Amino acid sequence: MFGSMFGFGRGNSKDSHGGLSGSFGSHRGSTSSRRREELRRNLPRPSPEFVEWFRRPEFAATVGITFAFALAFALLTAWSRGVPRAFVGQIAIDSRINLAQYETENQSLTNSKREEARRTAPRFYVANGKYLSSLKAKIEGLPVATFEKRSVSEIDNELANAFDLSDSALAELQRYGGAKVASENWRTWTDRLIGSLWSEEPIVASQEYQLFMTTLERYVLPPSSERGAEKPTDAHESPASSRPDPLAEPGKEAHRDLPAVAIESPGTRVDTAHELPPGIGPIQEDLRRAIIRLARDAGFSEQLAPIVAGVVVNDPRATIGFDENRTKLAAEQAADAVPPEKEVHLRGEVIYADGDRITPDQLSRLIESDTKADAAATWRQTLAASLGSAALGLALAVLILLYTVRHEPAVGTRPQRLAGVFTLMFLTTVFACLASAEFPLIAVPACSAACLLAALIICLAYGQRFAFFVSAVEAILLTVATDLPPTTALVLVLGCGTLVACLREVRHRATIVRAAGITAIVSGLGMVGLGVLETELAEGGLWQSLRDGTFGAIGSYAVGFLVLGMLPSIEKAFGISTGLTLAELRDPRHPLLRQMQERAAGTYNHSLQVASLAEAAAEAIGADGLLAYAGALYHDIGKVNKPEYFVENQLGSTNKHERLSPAMSLLVIVGHVKDGLELAKEYGLPKPLHHFIESHHGTTLVEYFFHRAKTEAERKGEDEDSVEEFDFRYPGPRPRTKEAAILMLCDCSESATRALNEPTHNRIEGLVRSLARRRLDDGQFDECPLTFAELKIVEDTIIKTLSAIHHGRIAYPSTTRIEPKTEIRSDAARA
Repeated sequence: MFGSMFGFGRGNSKDSHGGLSGSFGSHRGSTSSRRREELRRNLPRPSPEFVEWFRRPEFAATVGITFAFALAFALLTAWSRGVPRAFVGQIAIDSRINLAQYETENQSLTNSKREEARRTAPRFYVANGKYLSSLKAKIEGLPVATFEKRSVSEIDNELANAFDLSDSALAELQRYGGAKVASENWRTWTDRLIGSLWSEEPIVASQEYQLFMTTLERYVLPPSSERGAEKPTDAHESPASSRPDPLAEPGKEAHRDLPAVAIESPGTRVDTAHELPPGIGPIQEDLRRAIIRLARDAGFSEQLAPIVAGVVVNDPRATIGFDENRTKLAAEQAADAVPPEKEVHLRGEVIYADGDRITPDQLSRLIESDTKADAAATWRQTLAASLGSAALGLALAVLILLYTVRHEPAVGTRPQRLAGVFTLMFLTTVFACLASAEFPLIAVPACSAACLLAALIICLAYGQRFAFFVSAVEAILLTVATDLPPTTALVLVLGCGTLVACLREVRHRATIVRAAGITAIVSGLGMVGLGVLETELAEGGLWQSLRDGTFGAIGSYAVGFLVLGMLPSIEKAFGISTGLTLAELRDPRHPLLRQMQERAAGTYNHSLQVASLAEAAAEAIGADGLLAYAGALYHDIGKVNKPEYFVENQLGSTNKHERLSPAMSLLVIVGHVKDGLELAKEYGLPKPLHHFIESHHGTTLVEYFFHRAKTEAERKGEDEDSVEEFDFRYPGPRPRTKEAAILMLCDCSESATRALNEPTHNRIEGLVRSLARRRLDDGQFDECPLTFAELKIVEDTIIKTLSAIHHGRIAYPSTTRIEPKTEIRSDAARA
């Protein structure tokens, strides 16, 4: 940070803040000429931070990711905004009009006319073939049965009663008889009479008589014997060409507009006989006169006509029956022939107005209007809408990119992390669009839940400031993509801000649950207030607002539990460690800590002291104290493989380095970093802790063995310059975070303080200041964002904590003089 202010920074720095050592080394100088040369090579010319970013190799990847997000957002918005998010019963908060003129079928009017066509469709009847055949046989056989009979007494009573025979009519009847068949005239007259009974004046059952007489078009089909072996017509039969057309012109197949004579009979359909009630009434007399008239018209004489009519009147049956299948078929054909009624909807026609309660018809018109408008849109209009969505998405994506580059370089300069942020925002937007399109009733709560989910994950991964920024941009994206009122974004930001503010540090699961509960209350109240503001307390508006608030509160609370279940996956996807995981790693029963306690007790105690120092120092400058504590706790786990080679674990035994060459000792000392990384991977420690293990020594010089190697080279008569300083440095990397830099200073300070014979406050302060300056001059803090002011606070905190640990004691009086033991420390321990 100070490097950019003073116009310089290290060229190999991975952070835009430059390095501390560049500033300090330029002003205070350095004792090493090699160091000065290195600084001269690495100090670039002052240039703006964004210009430097443009020159980085990851620039192309980040720009590509940004454009991909903008394109995906444009495609999603183009689909989502075309889906109406209204529902029946909703209180409209704005008016909607037709965007284009179009024609539609007036379904109600069309159905009404088709129903009228069904009611006025012709009715079909079919002759009662069995009854007519029986009647014909009786009439044709009457002259034969009465042939050569001189009086009625010689005739069977049943036959005489059926025809109402009399002696006077018997003589007239015998003129047309014969031994086997009746005369040809008699048979002709009989055929005419039978035909007239179904084709001219059929006998109809009383319950069907009124419909028959009031139907404008009516068709009577002949008996099946006359129609041949025709299949019965079925209303569901297909294809139509396989059945006779019931609307054909009447001829031999059908007779229309026939007068009818009603009979008092329960009535049945075709081929069903029904008897009249006993007794003679007015209807029977009308029937008798009608049949007598038909008989005379057929050719029977005045004397014979009553005889022939008697057989019909004495046993009356319906001569035709209602054909339901043909009638239904005719009704459906008549309805199908009615053309659809068109209705023209003009452009600008109001679908519903602000404050209306949306009805099913209005919702149907809204969907229809949007569909027709999309179909009528030209390619230029479609392209313009898509370009507008793409431009807005690109603008917001560029805003995120610039913000991350400037304020979150850990995201903006790493394409993978930037892609993860954009992917999270896009997926939550997709979820909100799909949920609101499928269930418009919960459109606002769905957007709220999606925005809260993105904010919570980003907050756990990258902190509160970035989470609030992302949630604000996400609120705009959701409002635009779902075509909700702009005021909706305010409620979304309100809920996300509440959630982020409650998550400053997450060390317990209850923290997320509590934050979700508070957010649920705030979001619910915000949605209720927004609903009341928009509906202006129209009829049903308060209930709608309360419903939205309830759904919003439930969704907000559910997000907290959802994230708790997804926490391991989130940590793995973003390569982070949340406070919950770090708090669990503090447990001394962790397998790695158990090994350290058993095999390297001195290292374990050293790690505990360093962890306490690092946590206090990190919290003093606003860094992540929990992360610093966990990183310090595991930074020396590599020493468990060879604990006896480190002085804190020797416990008074012989120093094994005395029998090793400096080069071999160097391999053992430096090797604990590599061993620690392998153990961290084996036991699944989070990736952020790996950096503490590999960088807690940075690229510092192992001074003791370096000087020892130079001494041995002099003793052997070798050139002093044959021992290269570079060969005795740790492989690094240098600390890249504030917490890792704090650990480096705490580690060396705690170890060096233990080597002091009298660790007074002044001596501890001088030691810590000296170690900090040496690390600073050596460039160990060049790649971390630690500032001068923060470094000063860290030094003060370490001095205060170490002074408290090594505080003095009051000497209690004793009768026995206890001689103080001189503590013997080896040169390796002091080093």
